[in-house]
Amino acid sequence: MTTTRDRFTADHRALEAQLEALDNAVEGANFPTIQAAWAPFERALLEHLEVEEAEALPGFVAAHPEAGEAIRADHAAIRRWLAELGVAGDLHTLRKDRHDDFLALLREHREREEATFYPWVDEAPEGLARRLLAALRQRRGGGA
Repeated sequence: MTTTRDRFTADHRALEAQLEALDNAVEGANFPTIQAAWAPFERALLEHLEVEEAEALPGFVAAHPEAGEAIRADHAAIRRWLAELGVAGDLHTLRKDRHDDFLALLREHREREEATFYPWVDEAPEGLARRLLAALRQRRGGGA
């Protein structure tokens, strides 16, 4: 049986793969490739954040205020970075060092969630796990 933690961790791995392709485009300053890779990555990342925030983060914040607020702050920072880097990509001014800073933020965030948030999600009431898995499936167009 797939756990909620497994699904979110798999989501992180899929996002990481998209990010690596984007990183290669940024490394080569290939702006058409950057623009083509950016939109699906941004959409997938925002959907991932929205599922977490809509279905599980409020309960996690209530149970673990400090850790929950750290994740909320990460999500806000991720959205700011997405906006900034998206504009930079459109304007062909995206710099590798800025992209690398964003990568570091995402990796730190992933580690925080996998160490604190996802273990809590797996121990949450059954209804929450079902809602999260359904939201993830729906986001993926009905796929598992």
